[in-house]
Amino acid sequence: MLVVSFTLLAVVSTAAPDAAVLVVGRGGAFDTQAADDVRGLLRSADPAVLDKAATAQRLHGAYVPPPADRLVRLRHEAEQAKAAFGEFEIERAVSGYREVVGALADEVELSDGERALLQQTRVDLAVALLAVADPEETGRAESLQGQDAIGFLENAFREDPAMNLDAARYPPKVRTLLNAARANVQRQGLGGLEVRSNPTGVTVMVEGRPVGTTPLRLFSVLPPGRVRLWLEHKGRRTAARWVEVKRDNAVPVVVDAALDVTLWPQGAGVWLTDQQALDSAYIDKLRALLEVERLVMVGQTDHHAFVVEATGDGPPRLALAPRTADAKALRDALGRASPTYSAERPAFVLPAPGSDPPAPPDAAVPVASPGPGADGDADAPPAVAAPAVDEEAGEDEGGAGVWVWTGVGVGGAAALVAAAVVAAGATAGVLFWQGYITPDGQLDVAPRGKIDVTVRR
Repeated sequence: MLVVSFTLLAVVSTAAPDAAVLVVGRGGAFDTQAADDVRGLLRSADPAVLDKAATAQRLHGAYVPPPADRLVRLRHEAEQAKAAFGEFEIERAVSGYREVVGALADEVELSDGERALLQQTRVDLAVALLAVADPEETGRAESLQGQDAIGFLENAFREDPAMNLDAARYPPKVRTLLNAARANVQRQGLGGLEVRSNPTGVTVMVEGRPVGTTPLRLFSVLPPGRVRLWLEHKGRRTAARWVEVKRDNAVPVVVDAALDVTLWPQGAGVWLTDQQALDSAYIDKLRALLEVERLVMVGQTDHHAFVVEATGDGPPRLALAPRTADAKALRDALGRASPTYSAERPAFVLPAPGSDPPAPPDAAVPVASPGPGADGDADAPPAVAAPAVDEEAGEDEGGAGVWVWTGVGVGGAAALVAAAVVAAGATAGVLFWQGYITPDGQLDVAPRGKIDVTVRR
Protein backbone atom coordinates (compact mmCIF):
# COMPACT_ATOMS: atom_id res chain seq x y z
CA MET A 1 0.00 0.00 0.00
CA LEU A 2 1.32 3.38 -1.01
CA VAL A 3 0.47 6.25 1.30
CA VAL A 4 0.93 9.61 -0.41
CA SER A 5 1.69 12.76 1.54
CA PHE A 6 2.12 16.32 0.22
CA THR A 7 3.45 19.54 1.71
CA LEU A 8 3.00 22.93 0.05
CA LEU A 9 6.28 24.65 -0.68
CA ALA A 10 5.29 28.07 0.54
CA VAL A 11 4.02 27.13 3.95
CA VAL A 12 7.42 25.92 5.15
CA SER A 13 8.67 28.80 7.25
CA THR A 14 12.23 28.59 8.56
CA ALA A 15 15.07 30.93 9.26
CA ALA A 16 16.43 30.20 5.78
CA PRO A 17 18.73 32.59 3.93
CA ASP A 18 17.15 35.35 1.84
CA ALA A 19 14.99 34.36 -1.10
CA ALA A 20 13.96 36.40 -4.13
CA VAL A 21 11.35 36.35 -6.91
CA LEU A 22 12.13 37.61 -10.42
CA VAL A 23 9.87 38.13 -13.41
CA VAL A 24 11.11 36.68 -16.72
CA GLY A 25 10.24 38.68 -19.82
CA ARG A 26 10.64 37.86 -23.51
CA GLY A 27 11.63 40.38 -26.14
CA GLY A 28 11.29 43.28 -23.72
CA ALA A 29 7.67 42.41 -22.85
CA PHE A 30 6.98 41.97 -19.16
CA ASP A 31 3.91 40.84 -17.28
CA THR A 32 4.95 41.60 -13.71
CA GLN A 33 1.60 40.92 -12.04
CA ALA A 34 2.08 37.15 -11.67
CA ALA A 35 5.58 37.56 -10.22
CA ASP A 36 4.38 40.30 -7.87
CA ASP A 37 1.52 38.08 -6.69
CA VAL A 38 3.82 35.09 -6.16
CA ARG A 39 6.26 37.28 -4.23
CA GLY A 40 3.46 38.56 -2.00
CA LEU A 41 2.15 35.06 -1.39
CA LEU A 42 5.58 33.69 -0.49
CA ARG A 43 6.41 36.69 1.71
CA SER A 44 3.22 36.15 3.67
CA ALA A 45 4.57 32.75 4.75
CA ASP A 46 8.31 33.47 4.74
CA PRO A 47 9.69 36.90 5.74
CA ALA A 48 13.08 35.93 4.29
CA VAL A 49 11.67 36.54 0.80
CA LEU A 50 12.96 39.94 -0.39
CA ASP A 51 10.45 42.59 -1.35
CA LYS A 52 10.43 44.03 -4.86
CA ALA A 53 12.54 47.10 -4.11
CA ALA A 54 15.21 45.14 -2.23
CA THR A 55 15.37 42.58 -5.03
CA ALA A 56 15.85 45.28 -7.67
CA GLN A 57 18.54 46.97 -5.57
CA ARG A 58 20.49 43.74 -5.19
CA LEU A 59 20.04 42.90 -8.85
CA HIS A 60 21.47 46.19 -10.05
CA GLY A 61 23.82 47.03 -7.17
CA ALA A 62 24.50 50.76 -7.11
CA TYR A 63 22.77 51.15 -10.48
CA VAL A 64 19.42 52.90 -10.32
CA PRO A 65 17.76 53.85 -13.62
CA PRO A 66 17.52 57.63 -14.10
CA PRO A 67 14.13 58.99 -13.01
CA ALA A 68 12.00 59.68 -16.04
CA ASP A 69 11.48 63.33 -15.11
CA ARG A 70 15.07 64.13 -14.09
CA LEU A 71 16.20 65.45 -17.47
CA VAL A 72 13.13 67.68 -17.78
CA ARG A 73 13.65 69.10 -14.29
CA LEU A 74 17.38 69.74 -14.74
CA ARG A 75 16.90 71.32 -18.15
CA HIS A 76 14.43 73.71 -16.56
CA GLU A 77 16.96 74.59 -13.84
CA ALA A 78 19.65 75.20 -16.47
CA GLU A 79 17.30 77.45 -18.43
CA GLN A 80 16.52 79.45 -15.30
CA ALA A 81 20.24 79.88 -14.64
CA LYS A 82 20.76 81.00 -18.23
CA ALA A 83 17.93 83.51 -17.87
CA ALA A 84 19.50 84.85 -14.66
CA PHE A 85 22.82 85.27 -16.48
CA GLY A 86 21.07 87.20 -19.25
CA GLU A 87 19.64 89.54 -16.59
CA PHE A 88 23.16 90.06 -15.13
CA GLU A 89 22.25 88.12 -11.98
CA ILE A 90 25.59 86.32 -12.29
CA GLU A 91 25.78 84.87 -8.80
CA ARG A 92 22.32 83.33 -9.14
CA ALA A 93 23.32 81.91 -12.51
CA VAL A 94 26.48 80.36 -11.01
CA SER A 95 24.44 78.80 -8.23
CA GLY A 96 21.90 77.36 -10.66
CA TYR A 97 24.55 75.92 -12.97
CA ARG A 98 26.38 74.36 -10.01
CA GLU A 99 23.23 72.56 -8.93
CA VAL A 100 22.74 71.03 -12.37
CA VAL A 101 26.37 69.90 -12.63
CA GLY A 102 26.27 68.54 -9.08
CA ALA A 103 23.13 66.53 -9.83
CA LEU A 104 24.69 64.80 -12.84
CA ALA A 105 28.47 64.65 -12.44
CA ASP A 106 28.53 61.73 -10.00
CA GLU A 107 25.72 59.75 -11.61
CA VAL A 108 27.12 56.67 -13.29
CA GLU A 109 24.00 56.13 -15.38
CA LEU A 110 23.14 59.05 -17.66
CA SER A 111 20.83 59.28 -20.63
CA ASP A 112 22.20 60.79 -23.83
CA GLY A 113 20.25 63.96 -23.11
CA GLU A 114 21.65 64.18 -19.58
CA ARG A 115 25.20 63.64 -20.84
CA ALA A 116 24.81 66.50 -23.34
CA LEU A 117 23.24 68.72 -20.67
CA LEU A 118 26.11 68.04 -18.26
CA GLN A 119 28.76 68.99 -20.82
CA GLN A 120 26.95 72.15 -21.87
CA THR A 121 26.30 73.23 -18.29
CA ARG A 122 29.98 72.81 -17.38
CA VAL A 123 30.87 75.25 -20.15
CA ASP A 124 28.08 77.66 -19.15
CA LEU A 125 29.26 77.50 -15.54
CA ALA A 126 32.84 78.30 -16.60
CA VAL A 127 31.56 81.31 -18.58
CA ALA A 128 29.57 82.56 -15.57
CA LEU A 129 32.57 82.13 -13.23
CA LEU A 130 34.78 84.15 -15.58
CA ALA A 131 32.10 86.85 -15.62
CA VAL A 132 32.26 87.03 -11.82
CA ALA A 133 36.06 87.38 -11.95
CA ASP A 134 36.13 90.05 -14.68
CA PRO A 135 38.28 92.02 -15.36
CA GLU A 136 41.16 90.41 -13.49
CA GLU A 137 40.68 87.07 -15.29
CA THR A 138 42.20 86.76 -18.79
CA GLY A 139 41.57 83.06 -19.41
CA ARG A 140 44.74 81.80 -17.75
CA ALA A 141 43.14 80.94 -14.38
CA GLU A 142 44.69 83.92 -12.58
CA SER A 143 41.65 84.33 -10.31
CA LEU A 144 39.98 81.98 -7.86
CA GLN A 145 36.96 81.85 -10.16
CA GLY A 146 39.23 81.05 -13.10
CA GLN A 147 40.82 78.16 -11.19
CA ASP A 148 37.37 76.89 -10.37
CA ALA A 149 36.26 77.20 -13.99
CA ILE A 150 39.28 75.37 -15.42
CA GLY A 151 38.48 72.36 -13.22
CA PHE A 152 35.01 72.06 -14.79
CA LEU A 153 36.48 72.33 -18.26
CA GLU A 154 39.10 69.66 -17.51
CA ASN A 155 36.32 67.27 -16.52
CA ALA A 156 34.42 68.14 -19.69
CA PHE A 157 37.54 67.47 -21.79
CA ARG A 158 38.17 64.11 -20.12
CA GLU A 159 34.71 62.96 -21.05
CA ASP A 160 35.03 64.31 -24.60
CA PRO A 161 38.66 64.72 -25.78
CA ALA A 162 37.42 66.10 -29.11
CA MET A 163 35.61 68.97 -27.39
CA ASN A 164 35.94 72.46 -28.93
CA LEU A 165 34.14 75.78 -28.53
CA ASP A 166 32.57 77.80 -31.32
CA ALA A 167 34.52 81.06 -31.75
CA ALA A 168 31.34 82.84 -32.84
CA ARG A 169 29.58 81.93 -29.61
CA TYR A 170 32.26 82.10 -26.90
CA PRO A 171 34.63 85.01 -26.15
CA PRO A 172 38.42 84.55 -26.45
CA LYS A 173 39.07 84.23 -22.71
CA VAL A 174 36.72 81.23 -22.47
CA ARG A 175 38.39 79.48 -25.41
CA THR A 176 41.79 80.28 -23.91
CA LEU A 177 40.75 78.69 -20.64
CA LEU A 178 39.54 75.55 -22.48
CA ASN A 179 42.92 75.30 -24.22
CA ALA A 180 44.61 75.57 -20.83
CA ALA A 181 42.34 72.84 -19.47
CA ARG A 182 43.21 70.62 -22.46
CA ALA A 183 46.94 71.20 -21.89
CA ASN A 184 46.58 70.34 -18.19
CA VAL A 185 44.88 67.04 -18.98
CA GLN A 186 47.37 66.16 -21.73
CA ARG A 187 50.31 66.75 -19.39
CA GLN A 188 48.94 64.02 -17.15
CA GLY A 189 49.69 61.48 -19.89
CA LEU A 190 47.43 58.79 -21.32
CA GLY A 191 46.16 55.45 -20.19
CA GLY A 192 44.11 52.63 -21.61
CA LEU A 193 41.73 49.74 -21.03
CA GLU A 194 41.81 45.99 -21.50
CA VAL A 195 38.23 44.80 -21.70
CA ARG A 196 37.19 41.15 -21.79
CA SER A 197 33.62 39.90 -21.87
CA ASN A 198 31.47 36.81 -22.10
CA PRO A 199 30.48 36.57 -24.92
CA THR A 200 33.14 38.23 -27.05
CA GLY A 201 32.37 40.63 -29.89
CA VAL A 202 30.51 43.04 -27.59
CA THR A 203 30.75 46.79 -28.26
CA VAL A 204 32.57 48.78 -25.57
CA MET A 205 31.16 52.24 -24.86
CA VAL A 206 33.12 54.94 -23.01
CA GLU A 207 31.16 58.08 -22.13
CA GLY A 208 28.65 57.27 -24.86
CA ARG A 209 31.25 56.68 -27.60
CA PRO A 210 31.98 53.24 -29.13
CA VAL A 211 35.70 52.51 -28.77
CA GLY A 212 35.89 48.92 -30.08
CA THR A 213 34.67 45.37 -29.52
CA THR A 214 35.80 42.75 -27.03
CA PRO A 215 38.37 41.45 -26.49
CA LEU A 216 39.67 45.03 -26.58
CA ARG A 217 43.09 46.47 -25.73
CA LEU A 218 43.45 50.24 -25.78
CA PHE A 219 46.85 51.72 -24.94
CA SER A 220 47.61 55.43 -24.45
CA VAL A 221 44.29 56.69 -25.80
CA LEU A 222 42.33 57.94 -22.77
CA PRO A 223 43.16 60.75 -20.34
CA PRO A 224 43.67 59.61 -16.74
CA GLY A 225 40.61 59.90 -14.54
CA ARG A 226 37.20 58.40 -13.99
CA VAL A 227 35.09 57.43 -17.01
CA ARG A 228 31.75 55.69 -17.48
CA LEU A 229 31.94 52.37 -19.31
CA TRP A 230 29.29 49.94 -20.46
CA LEU A 231 28.85 47.25 -23.10
CA GLU A 232 26.23 46.90 -25.82
CA HIS A 233 25.19 43.62 -27.39
CA LYS A 234 22.36 42.70 -29.77
CA GLY A 235 20.35 45.82 -29.07
CA ARG A 236 20.81 45.65 -25.30
CA ARG A 237 23.34 47.15 -22.92
CA THR A 238 24.86 46.48 -19.57
CA ALA A 239 24.60 48.89 -16.67
CA ALA A 240 27.31 51.56 -16.72
CA ARG A 241 30.21 51.37 -14.29
CA TRP A 242 32.95 53.74 -13.23
CA VAL A 243 36.45 52.85 -14.43
CA GLU A 244 39.51 54.75 -13.20
CA VAL A 245 41.91 55.18 -16.11
CA LYS A 246 45.55 55.37 -15.01
CA ARG A 247 48.57 56.82 -16.76
CA ASP A 248 50.69 54.37 -18.77
CA ASN A 249 48.47 51.49 -17.74
CA ALA A 250 45.75 49.42 -19.41
CA VAL A 251 43.13 48.93 -16.70
CA PRO A 252 41.62 45.40 -16.83
CA VAL A 253 37.82 45.25 -17.04
CA VAL A 254 35.91 41.95 -17.11
CA VAL A 255 32.17 41.96 -17.79
CA ASP A 256 29.80 39.01 -17.94
CA ALA A 257 27.75 40.59 -20.68
CA ALA A 258 25.72 37.42 -21.13
CA LEU A 259 24.30 38.05 -17.66
CA ASP A 260 24.32 41.84 -17.53
CA VAL A 261 22.42 42.39 -20.77
CA THR A 262 19.55 40.25 -19.47
CA LEU A 263 18.98 42.34 -16.33
CA TRP A 264 15.81 44.41 -16.66
CA PRO A 265 16.83 48.03 -15.91
CA GLN A 266 13.38 48.99 -14.63
CA GLY A 267 13.08 46.50 -11.80
CA ALA A 268 13.24 43.01 -10.36
CA GLY A 269 13.41 40.93 -13.49
CA VAL A 270 15.37 39.57 -16.41
CA TRP A 271 14.56 39.59 -20.10
CA LEU A 272 15.48 36.73 -22.38
CA THR A 273 15.44 36.51 -26.16
CA ASP A 274 13.42 33.81 -27.88
CA GLN A 275 15.28 30.48 -27.79
CA GLN A 276 17.54 31.76 -25.00
CA ALA A 277 18.27 29.14 -22.37
CA LEU A 278 17.21 29.54 -18.77
CA ASP A 279 19.94 27.15 -17.64
CA SER A 280 21.37 26.14 -14.29
CA ALA A 281 24.58 28.14 -14.72
CA TYR A 282 22.63 31.31 -15.52
CA ILE A 283 20.30 30.79 -12.55
CA ASP A 284 23.29 30.24 -10.24
CA LYS A 285 24.81 33.53 -11.43
CA LEU A 286 21.57 35.32 -10.58
CA ARG A 287 21.49 33.71 -7.14
CA ALA A 288 25.06 34.85 -6.52
CA LEU A 289 24.31 38.37 -7.75
CA LEU A 290 21.25 38.60 -5.52
CA GLU A 291 23.07 36.89 -2.62
CA VAL A 292 20.13 34.55 -2.03
CA GLU A 293 19.92 30.83 -1.45
CA ARG A 294 16.48 30.46 -3.00
CA LEU A 295 15.41 32.02 -6.30
CA VAL A 296 11.95 31.78 -7.86
CA MET A 297 11.47 32.95 -11.45
CA VAL A 298 8.01 33.52 -12.96
CA GLY A 299 7.20 34.06 -16.63
CA GLN A 300 5.03 33.16 -19.60
CA THR A 301 5.36 31.68 -23.07
CA ASP A 302 2.66 31.62 -25.75
CA HIS A 303 0.79 28.70 -24.20
CA HIS A 304 1.53 28.54 -20.52
CA ALA A 305 2.87 30.18 -17.40
CA PHE A 306 6.00 28.74 -15.85
CA VAL A 307 7.75 29.00 -12.52
CA VAL A 308 11.33 27.87 -11.82
CA GLU A 309 12.79 27.44 -8.35
CA ALA A 310 16.46 26.95 -7.44
CA THR A 311 17.63 26.49 -3.86
CA GLY A 312 21.21 25.27 -4.19
CA ASP A 313 20.29 21.93 -2.60
CA GLY A 314 19.79 20.23 -5.96
CA PRO A 315 18.84 20.89 -9.57
CA PRO A 316 16.25 23.62 -10.24
CA ARG A 317 12.59 22.67 -10.57
CA LEU A 318 10.26 23.77 -13.35
CA ALA A 319 6.46 23.75 -13.12
CA LEU A 320 3.86 24.66 -15.73
CA ALA A 321 0.37 26.06 -15.44
CA PRO A 322 -2.24 27.71 -17.67
CA ARG A 323 -1.42 31.29 -18.65
CA THR A 324 -4.37 32.42 -16.53
CA ALA A 325 -3.07 30.71 -13.38
CA ASP A 326 -2.99 32.88 -10.28
CA ALA A 327 -0.16 33.05 -7.74
CA LYS A 328 -1.60 30.27 -5.60
CA ALA A 329 -1.90 27.91 -8.57
CA LEU A 330 1.69 28.65 -9.59
CA ARG A 331 2.93 28.08 -6.07
CA ASP A 332 1.04 24.82 -5.79
CA ALA A 333 2.27 23.62 -9.19
CA LEU A 334 5.81 24.27 -8.03
CA GLY A 335 5.12 22.39 -4.82
CA ARG A 336 4.31 19.29 -6.87
CA ALA A 337 7.20 19.61 -9.30
CA SER A 338 10.04 17.10 -9.35
CA PRO A 339 13.63 18.19 -10.11
CA THR A 340 13.65 18.84 -13.85
CA TYR A 341 17.18 19.99 -14.54
CA SER A 342 20.06 17.55 -14.85
CA ALA A 343 23.56 17.31 -16.29
CA GLU A 344 22.04 15.80 -19.44
CA ARG A 345 19.35 18.48 -19.78
CA PRO A 346 20.55 21.57 -17.94
CA ALA A 347 18.30 24.17 -19.54
CA PHE A 348 14.76 25.32 -20.15
CA VAL A 349 14.63 27.14 -23.51
CA LEU A 350 11.84 29.65 -23.97
CA PRO A 351 10.11 28.64 -27.20
CA ALA A 352 9.80 31.24 -29.93
CA PRO A 353 6.38 32.90 -30.25
CA GLY A 354 4.02 30.81 -32.34
CA SER A 355 6.29 27.77 -32.45
CA ASP A 356 4.71 24.33 -32.29
CA PRO A 357 6.03 21.82 -29.74
CA PRO A 358 8.11 18.92 -31.13
CA ALA A 359 7.04 15.28 -31.07
CA PRO A 360 7.23 13.45 -27.72
CA PRO A 361 10.78 12.25 -26.98
CA ASP A 362 11.72 8.67 -26.25
CA ALA A 363 13.41 9.75 -23.01
CA ALA A 364 13.01 13.03 -21.22
CA VAL A 365 13.09 14.72 -17.86
CA PRO A 366 9.66 14.86 -16.17
CA VAL A 367 7.93 18.15 -15.42
CA ALA A 368 5.07 18.09 -12.95
CA SER A 369 1.76 19.19 -14.42
CA PRO A 370 -0.82 20.94 -12.22
CA GLY A 371 -3.44 18.55 -10.88
CA PRO A 372 -6.48 18.55 -8.63
CA GLY A 373 -6.38 18.97 -4.90
CA ALA A 374 -3.59 21.53 -4.89
CA ASP A 375 -5.54 24.60 -3.94
CA GLY A 376 -6.47 23.45 -0.45
CA ASP A 377 -10.24 23.33 -1.06
CA ALA A 378 -12.03 21.01 1.37
CA ASP A 379 -14.01 19.30 -1.42
CA ALA A 380 -11.04 18.74 -3.70
CA PRO A 381 -9.50 15.27 -4.05
CA PRO A 382 -6.26 14.73 -2.15
CA ALA A 383 -3.06 15.57 -4.02
CA VAL A 384 -1.10 12.59 -5.34
CA ALA A 385 2.67 12.64 -5.79
CA ALA A 386 4.16 10.73 -8.72
CA PRO A 387 5.77 7.39 -7.85
CA ALA A 388 7.58 5.21 -10.37
CA VAL A 389 5.51 4.55 -13.50
CA ASP A 390 4.74 1.08 -14.85
CA GLU A 391 4.98 1.77 -18.55
CA GLU A 392 3.90 -1.78 -19.41
CA ALA A 393 0.55 -1.41 -17.61
CA GLY A 394 -2.52 -1.83 -19.75
CA GLU A 395 -6.18 -1.13 -19.10
CA ASP A 396 -7.77 -0.71 -15.66
CA GLU A 397 -7.24 -3.93 -13.73
CA GLY A 398 -10.48 -3.68 -11.83
CA GLY A 399 -9.72 -1.36 -8.91
CA ALA A 400 -12.82 0.39 -7.58
CA GLY A 401 -12.99 4.08 -8.11
CA VAL A 402 -14.35 7.00 -10.08
CA TRP A 403 -12.23 8.80 -12.66
CA VAL A 404 -12.00 12.58 -12.42
CA TRP A 405 -10.25 14.24 -15.33
CA THR A 406 -8.65 17.61 -15.45
CA GLY A 407 -6.73 19.17 -18.30
CA VAL A 408 -3.94 21.63 -18.68
CA GLY A 409 -3.07 23.16 -22.06
CA VAL A 410 0.66 23.05 -22.86
CA GLY A 411 1.66 24.22 -26.36
CA GLY A 412 -0.60 22.60 -28.91
CA ALA A 413 -1.14 19.43 -26.78
CA ALA A 414 -3.08 18.71 -23.58
CA ALA A 415 -1.50 17.26 -20.47
CA LEU A 416 -4.26 15.21 -18.83
CA VAL A 417 -4.06 14.36 -15.15
CA ALA A 418 -6.35 11.63 -13.80
CA ALA A 419 -7.05 11.42 -10.06
CA ALA A 420 -9.03 8.70 -8.30
CA VAL A 421 -11.62 9.77 -5.78
CA VAL A 422 -12.08 6.66 -3.68
CA ALA A 423 -13.37 5.46 -0.33
CA ALA A 424 -10.88 5.07 2.53
CA GLY A 425 -8.40 2.31 1.75
CA ALA A 426 -9.72 1.66 -1.78
CA THR A 427 -7.48 1.31 -4.80
CA ALA A 428 -7.79 3.00 -8.16
CA GLY A 429 -5.87 2.94 -11.43
CA VAL A 430 -4.41 6.31 -12.40
CA LEU A 431 -3.47 7.14 -15.98
CA PHE A 432 -0.31 9.20 -15.62
CA TRP A 433 0.70 12.01 -18.00
CA GLN A 434 3.73 14.25 -17.63
CA GLY A 435 5.31 17.26 -19.30
CA TYR A 436 8.90 17.06 -20.54
CA ILE A 437 11.99 19.06 -21.35
CA THR A 438 13.28 17.50 -24.56
CA PRO A 439 17.02 17.06 -25.25
CA ASP A 440 17.06 20.39 -27.12
CA GLY A 441 15.36 22.15 -24.19
CA GLN A 442 11.85 22.39 -25.66
CA LEU A 443 8.61 21.59 -23.81
CA ASP A 444 6.27 18.73 -24.59
CA VAL A 445 3.89 16.29 -22.91
CA ALA A 446 3.34 12.56 -23.32
CA PRO A 447 1.48 9.70 -21.56
CA ARG A 448 3.74 7.57 -19.36
CA GLY A 449 1.48 4.64 -18.44
CA LYS A 450 -0.70 3.60 -15.50
CA ILE A 451 -0.10 3.03 -11.81
CA ASP A 452 -2.12 1.71 -8.91
CA VAL A 453 -2.42 4.17 -6.06
CA THR A 454 -4.10 3.69 -2.69
CA VAL A 455 -5.25 7.01 -1.25
CA ARG A 456 -5.75 7.24 2.52
CA ARG A 457 -8.25 9.90 3.60
